Amino acid sequence: MEILQSSPPDSVLVTLVSEQTIPNVMLIKELKAKVQNYLFIYTDRTQQHLQWILQATGLQKGNYRIFSMQTFPEGYSAIFNDLQRFVEGEKLPPHTPFLVNLTGGTKIMSLAVFNYFKEHFAHSYFFYLPLGRNQVNGVYPATAVHPLHIKLSLEEYFTACGMHIQARGRGANPPKGCSTPEEMMQSLKKTKWQMPDNKAMLENPNMSEAEKKYLSGEWFELYCTQLIKKRLQLRDEAIACGVKVQNMQLMPAEHYAANSDNEIDIAFVYKNRLYLVECKVLRGKSAATKVHNDAFYRIVTVALQLGIACRKMVLALVDLSAQREFVHRKARLLGIDYVADLNDFHKNMELESLFKEITNS
Repeated sequence: MEILQSSPPDSVLVTLVSEQTIPNVMLIKELKAKVQNYLFIYTDRTQQHLQWILQATGLQKGNYRIFSMQTFPEGYSAIFNDLQRFVEGEKLPPHTPFLVNLTGGTKIMSLAVFNYFKEHFAHSYFFYLPLGRNQVNGVYPATAVHPLHIKLSLEEYFTACGMHIQARGRGANPPKGCSTPEEMMQSLKKTKWQMPDNKAMLENPNMSEAEKKYLSGEWFELYCTQLIKKRLQLRDEAIACGVKVQNMQLMPAEHYAANSDNEIDIAFVYKNRLYLVECKVLRGKSAATKVHNDAFYRIVTVALQLGIACRKMVLALVDLSAQREFVHRKARLLGIDYVADLNDFHKNMELESLFKEITNS
């Protein structure tokens, strides 16, 4: 895979644009410092996805040579002929090195593109990025595996998927006079994990809305954000809490007002995978039920509305031990990858076993 490490200056990276834009973005970001020429092959259906890729990668025509070619996704001969016309029109010499990312597009597109460049350009190299893996697989002529070194930011990830994001912060300060998230957690530990009664606090006329919101659960979101960032050694750009998400195709004034349900407690990118986290602080007899009903369905619904492949996590300061088997079975059925409750924090406030599972996945 030396061609990826030392690409000739006249190399052209060929991208088959698809609705799954992340593999496209990952290879472009990996090679951006070495490759100046880009060919994007797209269809009528993926024209908008091309714009998201360009925006997420920061490719601009003033700094890079960017070619784009629209084709018919299911016509082998049409794709082959479109490529021939493009090469002739751009007068690309036969010794041009082509780095072809076969991950996107339809199967017919992949076959046509592979056969065309293999037949017409001796210096053609073909790659594939398996979904969910932080690597590039060589397809032809070499079959080696090349690990990716780039790390997508949270904004880059959502932008590539056609989403705007607005975040409350990564480690916002608590309201004046309130304990820090770490102090709040230590206080719970000292009281043997007895959750405070928020009713009196919420009815206190002398307390601001910001204080009430923070003390009734926002502090836990901040605590978990700081914990995740520390344990996974994430950059500031890779994690945020209080994340509002909206589709780019809506008008700017509607970005964050159109659908308030698309708010995520915590979102982060680790090994170029997106994780969504729902945090809950509850007390009372119905607390456990609210976790596996409200919290579970909320995070699943948000993920479905976004239409983005992601891993889902629920962190709750609620004792789920009486329903543990049921809760974990329900989580598996709903596609929730990780669940941690009050007992997990009690055993280890750093959630070592949880993060070990994430880092090994």
